[in-house]
Amino acid sequence: MKTHELPPSAGRVINSLRDAGYDFNTAVADIVDNSVSANATSIWIAAVMNSRTGQIDVTIADNGSGMTPDEVLNAMKYGSDEREDAHSLGKFGLGLKTASTSQCRRVSLVSRKRGSDKPFKLVLDIDHAQKTNRWEYLEEPATALELQFLKRVADNHSGTVVRWEKCDRILARKYSKPGGQTHQAAFDKKVNELRFHLAIVFQRFLDRADKRAANVQIMLNGDRIQPWDPFCRELEGTEVTYSSDILVETNAGEDVPFNIAAYVIPSRDDLDAGELERAFPQGQSPDKLQGIYVYRENRLIHWGDWCKLSRQEFHFRLCRIELSFGSELDEVFNVDFKKSRIEIDPSVGDYLTSEVIDPARKKAEARYRGQASIRHKREAEVLHAKANSDIGKQAASSRGYRVQKLSDGQSKVVTKSGATFIEPKPIIKDEKDGGVIPVTELPDSVLWQPRLVENASSVLQTSVEVNVSHPFYQKAYALCKDNPNAIKALDYLLWSLANAEYSAKDQKSVDNFEEMRREVSRNLRKLAEELPKPKRN
Repeated sequence: MKTHELPPSAGRVINSLRDAGYDFNTAVADIVDNSVSANATSIWIAAVMNSRTGQIDVTIADNGSGMTPDEVLNAMKYGSDEREDAHSLGKFGLGLKTASTSQCRRVSLVSRKRGSDKPFKLVLDIDHAQKTNRWEYLEEPATALELQFLKRVADNHSGTVVRWEKCDRILARKYSKPGGQTHQAAFDKKVNELRFHLAIVFQRFLDRADKRAANVQIMLNGDRIQPWDPFCRELEGTEVTYSSDILVETNAGEDVPFNIAAYVIPSRDDLDAGELERAFPQGQSPDKLQGIYVYRENRLIHWGDWCKLSRQEFHFRLCRIELSFGSELDEVFNVDFKKSRIEIDPSVGDYLTSEVIDPARKKAEARYRGQASIRHKREAEVLHAKANSDIGKQAASSRGYRVQKLSDGQSKVVTKSGATFIEPKPIIKDEKDGGVIPVTELPDSVLWQPRLVENASSVLQTSVEVNVSHPFYQKAYALCKDNPNAIKALDYLLWSLANAEYSAKDQKSVDNFEEMRREVSRNLRKLAEELPKPKRN
C-alpha cells in the first residue's frame, strides 16, 4: 500500500490553535500545572508591562525536576510524548504550546537538570514559523533575565523557566495604545484577576493544612499567593450536608470512586468584615460562586455553575458542591484538553441532583431567605414610611367597617356595603394608621394579604401585609429603591388590592379571594425570574 506523509502547515496550525479557548488566567494556570507535575515546591511568576512601550512580558519559573535537552525538545513538540505519571496534571501534550501561544507570539522554554552546567533553551516563534512554514524551533542561549529567574527560584538546583514575549492577546484591542493610564489600569486588573484565579485553582496545593495535595508556594510579582477555600470550612457557621465517595464504572469496566461533598456557607449577615471577605471575595459575584467545584487530581478545573444540572439562582448563593476525581475518570467526565470543561453522565447527574444538590440547596435557600427576610424587613420599614403617611390619609377616607369580636379570637366584619365575612386573623393594634406592613412570611408564600388595623383612636382601617421574602418584592422594590415615586406606586397598588378585597368580600367569596392572591403571587414569582438581578451583593 502506498502511503503519503502530509505534514501540516506550521504557520496555519499554530495560528489556528491560538484560538483554542484559553484566556490569560487559564493559560498561566496551564503552565503552573507543568511545574506542579515536575514536583516543584516553589513557582515564581512575573507579569510586567513596560509603561512606555506597553510591551508585556510574562515569566514563570519553578524549581521542579527540570529537563534534559531531549526532554525540552519533546516538551515543545505539539502532541508531546505521554508522561509516565498517569496522575500528572498534564493530559494531551498540548498545554505548554497552546496555552502560551494563546497569549504571545514567542515562547521560550529554558530548563536544566540537577548537575548540568548550563540550561538548554528552545524557542517557538510564530513569526518565524509563518515565514518558513516549517516546524522549526530556535535554539538560543538563555538571556540574563532567564538565568536570573532560574537562579532565584532554583539556585544550584534543577528548574525550568517559561517566558512569553510579544504578548499580543493579554489585553483587548481597545487597550492597545501603550503608555496610557487606562492601559496600565487594564493590565493591573488582569494581574489581580490572575491572583484570585491561582488562589482558588491551586488552593489544595497552597494550603499547608490540606494533606490531599503536595505543598507548593506560588509567588506573583513578589507576593505570595494565599489559598482561597470556596467552601469556607474554617467559618463556624459552615454546614456540611453531604460527604461521601461514589463508585462509577469506567469504560474499562472498573469501579472507581470519586468524592462529592455539599456545603452551606454562612449568610453575609452572620459574618464580620474579615469573614465576609473569605466567603465572598471582593470583586467576585456571589451568584457565580455558587454551584459545583470540580477538582481533577486536586486541581480545580471548573466552577461557577451547576454543570448543566440546574440553573443559577440567587437564593442558592450559599450552596457550594465539591466534586473530586482522579485522572482515571477523565473519559467518564469527558475532560477536554484544556482541563476546564467536564460533562456529567445523566445517570450520575440524576443521583447527584436528588441526593446531594437538591437537599443542600433547600437548606441554603432557607438560610438565605431567613437572613435576607430579616434584613429586608428592617429596610422595608424605612422604605415604606414615606408612602404610608399618604396611604394613611387615603385609608382614613375609606373607613366604615364594623367589627364584632367573636369568642374564638376571630372577628365578624361588616363592610360598608353591608356584606359580612369572618376574619380569622387577629386585628392589628397600631398607634399609626396602618398602610403597608412588611412581614417576613405569609401563608402559602403569597405576596400580600389584607389586614385590619386598629389605631390609637380605636378606629379600624385597611392595611396590607407585604411578604418581603417573595422574589417579586425583593427584585421589584430593589430595582425601584432609588425612585420614591415608583416605591409609592407599588405601595398604592398593593394597598388598593387589599382595600378592594375588603370592600367587595363576603363569606361566599373568601376562598375565591385567597385563591386569587395565591395565583397572582405564583405568576409574579415566575415574572421575578425574568427581572434583572438586584445590584446588592
